[in-house]
Amino acid sequence: MAAGPGTGVARQEARKHGFADVTVGCEPTGHRWRVLDQLAAQQDMALVCVQPLLVGRARETEDYTRDKTDHKDAVLIARLVAQLDCYVPERADESWAQLRQLGAYRDRLITTATAAIQQLRDLLECAWPAVLTAAADPFDSITWCAALAVVLERCDGRPQRLARLGPTRFEQAVRREFARWGGRRGPRRRILTAVFTALTDPAGYWRSAWVRCSAPSGCWPIGAPPRPAWPRWRPTWSPSSMNSG
Repeated sequence: MAAGPGTGVARQEARKHGFADVTVGCEPTGHRWRVLDQLAAQQDMALVCVQPLLVGRARETEDYTRDKTDHKDAVLIARLVAQLDCYVPERADESWAQLRQLGAYRDRLITTATAAIQQLRDLLECAWPAVLTAAADPFDSITWCAALAVVLERCDGRPQRLARLGPTRFEQAVRREFARWGGRRGPRRRILTAVFTALTDPAGYWRSAWVRCSAPSGCWPIGAPPRPAWPRWRPTWSPSSMNSG
């Protein structure tokens, strides 16, 4: 049903024919149905939604799959609403709308961070495979991430150069970087030792991959945690709840 003045006209016509009121039905795809929901609420009209899966199946039944138009879809949606194959959506208040927006932003951050981690892991497997064994879950280890940031920033594609600093100076550099990653108790010496030992490992050292790892436009900007600090939501909330309706 068209939004705006059309809803008022539909209400008048319905009452002329003896109906109590009009119920607005829609397929909740995209974000424009939220605008329709607001318009219906302003005119004190009921709004119901039909699941897109049901609309798709109804379109196949009517053989509308190759001839999809808004008018034909409107007929299908109206028929499903008349059969009560619909549901009443929860109207979002200000807090819920903000939560949906933040949740969508959180999903984008997770996608970007995951892609960066996967790309960096692939490059390190070619350029410096030994460092990936320095921690059980390297990208979840603050010590490992801080140590790798120090190496990428200072070695210029040749990690053996950094080995000349010695373990003490290397540890001091990692400790300074460790605080930038949110570490509090200090880096783990076992991981530090493993990373420092890997500096002289002869395997890998594909220089072009090193350049891609450490470039500002590369997969992991220096000093930036690979996993952003997204908000911690309540246990009852999950990203999948954003996509309902």
